[in-house]
Amino acid sequence: MKKQFYKLSTMLFLGLGAMVSAQVGINEDAPKATLDVTAKTATGNDLEGILIPRVTTQKAEDMGANNQIQESTLIYISDDTAASTDTYTAEVDAKGFYYFADNKWNKVGGGASGASLETITGGIRVVDAITLTEWAKPNTFALVQTTDADIKLPAPSAYKNKIISVNNQYTTTVNYTNPAPVNKSSLYSGFGHLLMSDGTNWYIIGGSY
Repeated sequence: MKKQFYKLSTMLFLGLGAMVSAQVGINEDAPKATLDVTAKTATGNDLEGILIPRVTTQKAEDMGANNQIQESTLIYISDDTAASTDTYTAEVDAKGFYYFADNKWNKVGGGASGASLETITGGIRVVDAITLTEWAKPNTFALVQTTDADIKLPAPSAYKNKIISVNNQYTTTVNYTNPAPVNKSSLYSGFGHLLMSDGTNWYIIGGSY
């Protein structure tokens, strides 16, 4: 009897392995994705859902130190212990879902409590010249100009309803080149502009003139 049970278990294990290598359905006979989870019942008070691993901020920090952790790993941080800066949990400031990317835990969805200089500005960078190449880098909101090179703005059609910031930290006035803002063609030394695109032109909407 034990031998017969062993063979049956082996068969089930091999069958499960074949299923895992293709598509897996939970409460779903015909899965439509790698993993397809369907509710057991459409009505009633049966418990449904997926429980994501719940860990403390310290545990998340320790996991980040493991250089084998995969990007897109999802966890739920279950305490609101303030994390120290410049660590894997520097963005952790409250309970919630976090995913691992860019060598740190990032809050899913952000929200008011997730606002920071980094999430608002996308990263202020000091560059020798504000060029199309610099604006094309991901998450760029603001650049600081440090030479007398012209400021080259991206095409307004690619930034409709977007706001970007430029700051001239060089010793003399620098000029905008094609496309220049409608209401200003240069930026004085030590001054900055906030610019917004309507899809056709750039307009200076704030800053120092």
